[in-house]
Amino acid sequence: MSKKQLPYIVIIIVLLLIISWLTQSLLGRSTPLDAMIKEYQANHPDSVLSIQRLSGDNARAVSQEVSAYCPGFSLEEYYLAQINDPGMQEPVFFIINPVTGSTECIINKSTNINTSKAVLSQNLLATINDEPVYLEEVMAVYNNIPVSMRTNTSLQESLDLVINNKLLLQDAAKRGLSISEEEVDNAINAFLTNNGLTLQELEQNLATSGSSIEAFRRNIRNSLLLQEEINDITKNITPPSQAEIRAYYEQHNQSFITIPRAVT
Repeated sequence: MSKKQLPYIVIIIVLLLIISWLTQSLLGRSTPLDAMIKEYQANHPDSVLSIQRLSGDNARAVSQEVSAYCPGFSLEEYYLAQINDPGMQEPVFFIINPVTGSTECIINKSTNINTSKAVLSQNLLATINDEPVYLEEVMAVYNNIPVSMRTNTSLQESLDLVINNKLLLQDAAKRGLSISEEEVDNAINAFLTNNGLTLQELEQNLATSGSSIEAFRRNIRNSLLLQEEINDITKNITPPSQAEIRAYYEQHNQSFITIPRAVT
């Protein structure tokens, strides 16, 4: 080995040592989600884990719902982790501090299915003309959104939907609109036929998900009443003509997206 080659060899060795140190440092570096991921791997190996980081307006909107379960919650930025375990009746939510990695709040709805009215009142989010809006109602809407379609605004949109539906139902009552038991029965029979289910199978499915046939009937009744309310509101509205539809499309064509079909 010549003396001229020695400095280059030393440089290469030093570079290799630096690379090795950086690799070990990166591999050993912890993240705020480490504890959450370990919890998931250890206790929920067959479940689905979804995590989103919330900040700004989105974080503040969701905080209103989180504080119903965790009084005093005030983080302006945090991770919202959701575990959907087949063995649990409801998903579990973890609120994680992005700085310390500590779990600030755990929302386990499966323990709240049979809670008393006094406990439920602690989960009150709002009142609409003296009618309460509970977190459970909002989460029921949110949990019906496929995980792949959820965004940072999904919780707020779920709350808005619950509030809007309550306002419509209240207005339907003022208009004297109602749904008969026969109409509810017919809607349930149509649902059973379309899904190839018997009433007993439906009741079993509802019980597995922590619901009941009574709650299902109530939801069907409300859906029918909402549809009747919308029909009543729009019955005197003249449908737009083809020319008006075309004119609207031409003025707002940038708002419409056409997805080309795959050629097979």
